Amino acid sequence: GEIHADTSASQTQLGQQPGGKTQAYLTQRFQGDGVRYKAKLIGVDEVPGPQGDKMSLDSMMKLKGQELAGRQRGLHKQRVWLKVSDTCVQIIDERRLCVYIRIC
Repeated sequence: GEIHADTSASQTQLGQQPGGKTQAYLTQRFQGDGVRYKAKLIGVDEVPGPQGDKMSLDSMMKLKGQELAGRQRGLHKQRVWLKVSDTCVQIIDERRLCVYIRIC
């Protein structure tokens, strides 16, 4: 006879994410120093508070418009590292290695 095994639910049942990484591993990555991502900063827009998706989308559209205008003038986006931990988010200037924004 033929043997058929359904493995589609086995990773979820074992507490693993697709790709073989457990939830505990993913959570542990953000403890201590956290995880560092390379990024390009297109701008900073101060907002009055956490007011939902519409406010975030409006702010992003405003920054993208400013970035487009800057690109037409020959300006480049600032290269940064986005450092995310379980207690803090930091934006670090890649060239000068100084903390640009720190939110804890």
